[in-house]
Amino acid sequence: MFVPNYSKHRGWLRFFSGIMIGVLIGWSFFIAEYGQKHDRLYSEIGKKDIIIQELQEKNAQFLNDLTLQNEENARQLIVQTVSVTILNAERYHLSQLNVYELRQQILKELQHLQGTNIETIASLTEVMESAVENKVYKLNDNQYTVKITRTYALPEFRIDVEIIDEEQRSNR
Repeated sequence: MFVPNYSKHRGWLRFFSGIMIGVLIGWSFFIAEYGQKHDRLYSEIGKKDIIIQELQEKNAQFLNDLTLQNEENARQLIVQTVSVTILNAERYHLSQLNVYELRQQILKELQHLQGTNIETIASLTEVMESAVENKVYKLNDNQYTVKITRTYALPEFRIDVEIIDEEQRSNR
């Protein structure tokens, strides 16, 4: 096989060398532009990542605060416990056991209030009071009724009651 001598055809040598030099210059220009653009975009992405991380931390903190606040509000709006205070137990000379039994009987009437929304309890206060006041509580062959003096509808639902003997009730 015969390899032609390019020394006779110098135009072809200039043409191919021009193409090669043009390709090298174009490639180097492309690499330089691509490198600059890549560096600029890389720095912007780094800045955006920092901003995103800060915003995610703020968002997590806000969600945590919101969750705690919602739990606190939910606890404040729902009755957690029901308690009864008997104000005049000494007047009837009741022992602590009798006072405890009377308190438990009243709490049995009110146990459905635990876990109830405070707004619901506020709207049903009269019904609840009449249910407690109209019931006759029996202790040691004695019958007692109670009169509600105060109610507190907080997360702890509290009722202050006074004992009314059946004889006093019939005199009213």
